[in-house]
Amino acid sequence: MRQATRRAERTAARLIARDGPGALDDPGLAAGQDAIRTYRDDGSLRPDARYAWLALALIRLPIRDDAWARTDPVHRHEHLRLWTDIVRRAQPGYVAAPASLCCLVALCVRP
Repeated sequence: MRQATRRAERTAARLIARDGPGALDDPGLAAGQDAIRTYRDDGSLRPDARYAWLALALIRLPIRDDAWARTDPVHRHEHLRLWTDIVRRAQPGYVAAPASLCCLVALCVRP
């Protein structure tokens, strides 16, 4: 995960240098939406790079808000599994955003 996170950071730095902080929004939104679909279908993310990229992208508020807005009580357990998996894998500095989503799902979404 450490190496995958470093690669994600380098990619993000190149995108931001070229197009500004908003450059992470489209790929980050796509990654979040794909992860949610994958987990709702009882899957998981592979390789570690997908976890690393999503953990990094969730720092952007539009990406985190979109993930929260896509939380569906019918898929509560899948959402909890997704955010817990990311929290477990995220490197220091990238834990807070997925942890906040995990907490919100656990506290606010009724089965």
